[in-house]
Amino acid sequence: MPWCGQSLMAIKTMLREGYPASQTKYYRGGVQAWHALGLTVVEGSL
Repeated sequence: MPWCGQSLMAIKTMLREGYPASQTKYYRGGVQAWHALGLTVVEGSL
C-alpha cells in the first residue's frame, strides 16, 4: 500500500496552529490509494 508523508505533515501543521486533535483523521493510504478507491479528489491550490 502506498504511503503519503504529506498527510502526517499536514496534521502536524494543523495541530501546531491550534486545530483540535479530536477533529483530525490520518489517512495512511495517501492520495494515490484514495483516488484508486474512486473517492472524491478536488484539484487546486491552497
